Amino acid sequence: MRLSPEDLEALDLRALRSEALIALAEVDVARAEKGQWPRALPTRTTSLVLKPVDETLAHIRSCVRGLMPDLLVVKADGPPALRQVRDVP
Repeated sequence: MRLSPEDLEALDLRALRSEALIALAEVDVARAEKGQWPRALPTRTTSLVLKPVDETLAHIRSCVRGLMPDLLVVKADGPPALRQVRDVP
């Protein structure tokens, strides 16, 4: 079975989106653990690039021309909210 160029492009886009979701999760975890954005994507993918904007914001964008033109915005989680502890009778 042969795939049309449109079908091949759709498969490439699906693969790139999967890589982007994995990269998004890994970058968020790395930032939460170390307190700063990693210098490069942990997945070592050549299809995506990480660009820290500031301490709380980073962008992940595609290097593949024509696929996924919109960048992904990664926002750092804030400090955990303090919870009040109450005695339960």
